[in-house]
Amino acid sequence: MTPISLYGLVTIPFLVFLIFTEIAVAASTFSGGAAIISDASIVSKQIFDYIIVGAGNAGLVVANRLTEDSNINVLVIEAGTDTRNAPPVYMANETYGQTQGNSKYSHNFETVFQPLSSDTRQQWSGKGLGGSTTVNGQVWNAPSSDEVNVMGLISGNRAFTWDRLLKYYKKAQNLNGPSRELATMGVTFDNDVHHRGGPVDICFDDIMFSGPPQVAFVKGCLRAHGLPKIRDSQAGNPNGVFYVPTTVYQHQNLKRVSSATSYLSPYEKIRPNLTILVGWRGTRLDWSQQQPKDSKSSSKKRNGQQRGSSKLLRATGVDVRAEKDGPMYTIFASKEVIVSAGAIQSPLFLELSGIGSPTILNKIGQAVIIPLPGVGTHMTEQCQVGISANVKDRRWRGQGASSSIAQPNMAQLFPRNISAVAAYVEANVNRWASEAVEAGAAVDRNALVAEYKLMARGLFRRKWAASENFFGNGFFGDESDLSSSVYTLHPFSRGFTHARSIDPFDLPIVDPRYWTADIDVDMEVGGIQAAVKVFNTPEVLSVREPGTPVLPEINATTLAPFGGSEYAFWRNHILSTYGALQHAVGTCSMKPRQHGGVVDGNFKVYGTANVRVVDASVIPMQMSAHTQASVYAFAEWASDIIKQQRM
Repeated sequence: MTPISLYGLVTIPFLVFLIFTEIAVAASTFSGGAAIISDASIVSKQIFDYIIVGAGNAGLVVANRLTEDSNINVLVIEAGTDTRNAPPVYMANETYGQTQGNSKYSHNFETVFQPLSSDTRQQWSGKGLGGSTTVNGQVWNAPSSDEVNVMGLISGNRAFTWDRLLKYYKKAQNLNGPSRELATMGVTFDNDVHHRGGPVDICFDDIMFSGPPQVAFVKGCLRAHGLPKIRDSQAGNPNGVFYVPTTVYQHQNLKRVSSATSYLSPYEKIRPNLTILVGWRGTRLDWSQQQPKDSKSSSKKRNGQQRGSSKLLRATGVDVRAEKDGPMYTIFASKEVIVSAGAIQSPLFLELSGIGSPTILNKIGQAVIIPLPGVGTHMTEQCQVGISANVKDRRWRGQGASSSIAQPNMAQLFPRNISAVAAYVEANVNRWASEAVEAGAAVDRNALVAEYKLMARGLFRRKWAASENFFGNGFFGDESDLSSSVYTLHPFSRGFTHARSIDPFDLPIVDPRYWTADIDVDMEVGGIQAAVKVFNTPEVLSVREPGTPVLPEINATTLAPFGGSEYAFWRNHILSTYGALQHAVGTCSMKPRQHGGVVDGNFKVYGTANVRVVDASVIPMQMSAHTQASVYAFAEWASDIIKQQRM
């Protein structure tokens, strides 16, 4: 079915009549493959079945799956451009080179003042076709099965289970196994948790492995912390050390795999029912033709879905604008609008559409369409801090992202005082939850306390991975040394992001409230100390340049300003050097509405009949994994739900 052009204002029943009788007034002339356009006037006032706001990690997945049906027309709106062939994106080794902070390739945000570090910090996300998959560190891994099942409990969605999500991790991927040489070196995987034939290529690429440093790191982790070598990090228990697959094309010199190369490039010449508008920002939902829909008649009473007799509102389209003072056009959707703008910009889009906390919306002068206090809250971000050491032989450098990762649990971080640490967390969850609610970072204190207790049980009793040691010797090419980027996987700090004004081009207010739950600093110190211990094992010393220290160096001189306290030294290093990992989740959480939830178990925004959010913002809890693979899995899951519930 071709998109319908809409002249004037018509009622929803009339739109339905047009759609079902396939009458196209001034029908689109797109033919052949997918249309990638940069002129919104071409599609202004046309009606698509679905509009997707954001062409990133999730948005292009949903677009691909929906347009598998040739009778369904989809429009994707993307603020960035088509960067697939831009060298900084094309070459995965540029992740921390030309893309980070570059407004052509990333959306750049600055946090509000963070009291503990006495400064602001940068947040960023990918911009252009592929979103953050065009600028990320390429790691493909999954959290523990127990974590996923706990997220299901938090969400109130019985369908949210490890078995279900594993199905979609597998559906998304096309695994290319290691070469014989890498297999001999110890690179392994578990066929039962992987798949060949999905859209996203993942592999163990020879160019990323140099041999001696990675093997030394794996052995050093076993000696230092008793961390076992894990066969596969996607198998449901990542507490150990493992070699990790990444999203690059095998044997193609670090050519990046993104959602654009996976879900768009192979299909764009054969999907005339897909249109992508680049260089334009979806600014807000259009409600002009909305008619309330009785939720009682359509909702099911399971899996966290909406229920009751309140009226659900229908969005009829999306307003778009290319620049602050440029023209605005409205494009219409007959079925649904799917918001996929990421953990910072999806809540911004909802708030500018009148969906959010009345307090926030009233402050910026935005009319309240649907009061939903959880929008923008519960932001949970991981932070990274690094150490390094000189490598003995630069011929041992790999290229690209890390191929070797260790994830110790709390007992391995705090072997001497684990009971005291557990008691401290138990004694402080109420305080942290109260402070989060008072700061506007959470909606329901009791719900957050319950979440914290589930996290504590997982960390202290069920041996969830607590810290990641991201071992690298390749990101910076010929100048690469040995490095470890260390981050706490399950921070207790909660923050928020909100619209600054009703102008969609004003940057949002971003306050992750880093380190406000003080246990996060303690866990980060423990993670760094654990990484240093690995660097000082005989195995890793054998690949380090003799006589050179781990940096930053600890000695009597460097400890003196801190009264000789190693803890105080590392705390200062953390607060002076930390950076966001760009793994923010939770700002449109899938959880009960009264707990601060924004979407139900079908990814549908509470109070709406046809608006969903599908991206990292719906993930209700931080994970012991990089977000990329999980967002792909969530998007595949959401796509199936949308198709099953097609109106």
